[in-house]
Amino acid sequence: TFGWGAGGQLGHGAYAYELEARRVEALANRPVGAIAAGGRHTLALEGGPSGSGPASFGSSALMRDLGGLLATGAQVDCVLEAGRAGGRRLFVAHRAVLAARCPKLLPLMAFSTSRFCAAVDPASAALRLHWPSQAAAAAAVADPTSSTTASAAGGRLPPEAFAAALATGSYCCVRHVRAPIFALLLRWLYTGHIETTERLFLTQLAAAARSLWLPQLEAACEREARSLDDFSGVLTTARGQIGSKGPPAAGEG
Repeated sequence: TFGWGAGGQLGHGAYAYELEARRVEALANRPVGAIAAGGRHTLALEGGPSGSGPASFGSSALMRDLGGLLATGAQVDCVLEAGRAGGRRLFVAHRAVLAARCPKLLPLMAFSTSRFCAAVDPASAALRLHWPSQAAAAAAVADPTSSTTASAAGGRLPPEAFAAALATGSYCCVRHVRAPIFALLLRWLYTGHIETTERLFLTQLAAAARSLWLPQLEAACEREARSLDDFSGVLTTARGQIGSKGPPAAGEG
């Protein structure tokens, strides 16, 4: 790393400027799977064992921590909008995580300016946030005199966190993906788990993964769909075997 290091973000253990790139010794011999950087941070995501499936994204502890980060809304710095017309919904997230897990969202964010997308109105954002806990926090932002607080929002997203995310100007439109499907996709980016067993949702989630260049998610959706087919086949066979025996004879249990 090199460049501006006043906040220690270069990882060399100092707070000085670096004019030439130097190896970050703290990461020597560590399997780094992805890197993201911003004006005041550098994130190196330590990868897990190679191969397909959730293990390739990192340890289960890391995925659990990232899932908690999304749930609490701590240090969110970007707003994402998914869906069309009356089905549009908002989400708040972290640019560093998105950059490491779904790089295609960053150029979408760059083009999501007022020229292409309507600006987010904090006064109406509470009605458009997908998750209820975030909606309660947004209501407190729109009306500071309201009694709605972070505790009323389930202790998840503090009002000031949502206000800060809007203030960054990091806004991304993903209009081609329905809001419920994007919610599943966002949860997968943070946790590595698919939180649905509905075939229709799996099909739409696989299509969204394909459009955002997420082949691992697409493959995971296909595996989940195949497992549903296998289970359905076993269930049909079992029902056929039970039906072929006919009703129990008199005196049988």
